[in-house]
Amino acid sequence: MVLFISLSVSLAQDKLPSDPGMYYRSGVNYVPMNRACNAGMKAMGFGVRGKFVYNNPSAPAQISEHRPLFVFIGADQHPNVRQQFSLVAMNAKKKNREVEFAAGGVIKNQLEVKVTEEMPNIRIVPAADLPSGEYLLGMFQGASDATIATLLGCGYDFSIR
Repeated sequence: MVLFISLSVSLAQDKLPSDPGMYYRSGVNYVPMNRACNAGMKAMGFGVRGKFVYNNPSAPAQISEHRPLFVFIGADQHPNVRQQFSLVAMNAKKKNREVEFAAGGVIKNQLEVKVTEEMPNIRIVPAADLPSGEYLLGMFQGASDATIATLLGCGYDFSIR
């Protein structure tokens, strides 16, 4: 009887949000994330490389887990559009953060993620623990690869403490 009560309480606390969007799991709660778009772009090396610049030296979402769970709610709103995710380590500066890309639009410092589709939701987890730092979780719609052309400089930014 006690085991049954504990189990039902645990399941009730782990309920996914119903509003569409990106969330990260903090304990038993799901915290909504805001979309972050770059504040500009810098060309480097005669146009062979470039950087997207993001305001502030740190993201508003501060996460203590080194392998956080992200959940994208509402993937079935566009069932014919393929959704792919990419995790990028950002370079933190004194006043901003940067994502570097190379010729051909290949984004540097990409990290592997594991994606599980449980329509209408998608779960995203880094393949390995993330060290403390700044990150951007990009979502690509209808793309076959995660390049600068499909990212367009937006995603969901967060800090690992």
